[in-house]
Amino acid sequence: PGWLITDPGTARAAFQAALDRNPRGQYATLELGAIASVEGDRATAVRLLDRASALAPRDANAREAARVARAGHVVNLVTLNRRLLESGQQLVRG
Repeated sequence: PGWLITDPGTARAAFQAALDRNPRGQYATLELGAIASVEGDRATAVRLLDRASALAPRDANAREAARVARAGHVVNLVTLNRRLLESGQQLVRG
């Protein structure tokens, strides 16, 4: 599916460009944190995922990703993006 990140390097560059345009971009911050986690950069992952959680305190997906990274585990990008897609679909349905 199109929502899977198959090339973290390209995805990182796109999300960084989005964050450069909007430094308070919660979604880009969340994705960059998750990518950092997958790439083994725990400190960056925790920093970005904690920031994503602070930018959107009600976002359970961001809180869970931050918790996973702080515990020293790798954030599962497929699971995270599937949950984000499902959350968005629920918002549309009302």
